Amino acid sequence: MRNVLFTALSFWMLAVSAQTNEPNRMPEEKVRKKVVEKFKAQHPQVSGQVWYPYPNRYWKNEQGATPMYFPILWTNHVPDYYEVRFADDKGKIRKVYDRTGVIQVTSREVQAIALPEQAKGLLTEKGYSDWSLIKIERLTKAGVQGSYFKVWLNQGKKNRILFFDQEGKLSKTMTFNNDLNFAANANAKLKRAPGSRNHKVVDENNVPVVVKNKVRKNHVNVSIIEWSEHTRFYDPFATGDTRSYYDLTLPVFYQAVLESKSGKYRATYSSYGDLLEIAEVISKKELPEAIRSEMKAKLYQDWKFDKEHDRIDRENGRFIYRIYATSKGEPRIILLNDQGTYGLF
Repeated sequence: MRNVLFTALSFWMLAVSAQTNEPNRMPEEKVRKKVVEKFKAQHPQVSGQVWYPYPNRYWKNEQGATPMYFPILWTNHVPDYYEVRFADDKGKIRKVYDRTGVIQVTSREVQAIALPEQAKGLLTEKGYSDWSLIKIERLTKAGVQGSYFKVWLNQGKKNRILFFDQEGKLSKTMTFNNDLNFAANANAKLKRAPGSRNHKVVDENNVPVVVKNKVRKNHVNVSIIEWSEHTRFYDPFATGDTRSYYDLTLPVFYQAVLESKSGKYRATYSSYGDLLEIAEVISKKELPEAIRSEMKAKLYQDWKFDKEHDRIDRENGRFIYRIYATSKGEPRIILLNDQGTYGLF
């Protein structure tokens, strides 16, 4: 089992042992019924379609089981989007549906010759003539008129996704610097402060009403110390060009730090008001001895560990511990079991 360390700009995942070249498929019977019904109504003659949760998952353990996420990437163990890949009389095609069965994106991979001349000229003008062209997709997207082209480029450690409209005008550039820190341009690049873990403290008035109501209903006789909003990032270049990326919004999740007579807790909710996780906030001295010993390992000799960490009850008499730290100005998170090791928990 190899150690998997994630910064806060990555979704939190338990340690796993293998990474696949292709994303994990999803049985059609596991896809939301209304999504499948919409697809079959639109494509009654199609067969052989393959479903994937979107964003795509590329991780599996030795038994092929699905890893767990804390807080999970999806809402209440249900994907926010579904991607289906199939072929019609024009060739291979991909579509992404939301939870209600509405098509968000339709994509076909095309050859460079299909790119408008103006777009080709802009690629040269912007300095991409010597970059490697990974692929080009022609897309239609909900809420956007016409079609546009998504051009994937790579040069060494630099990765770009450029969006051109059907006339060939550059409409957006996504920059991926291998740190899950993408933005439309340099000025919009997220500034990470040590220990920020990609969350911002928000006023209760800025928290969705459905989330606030669920917190008040589920947690009585507690004081809400702080509300925070967390954003999830997704880097399609992390595992190569087989991963699809359609610039769709990944719903944020919210955390409420609660305090009661029994202790301090961190309650995590999706933007739909689904409870994702309850973690007890504990001090370093409350951690199992095995974990405190692991924290002294050479691997972490330059890490500065926080004073507070999370203990998550798996409801089977076992716990997961989320350990927070900072290293070289970057926030770090590790997940350990009671024995201070990584595993499938």
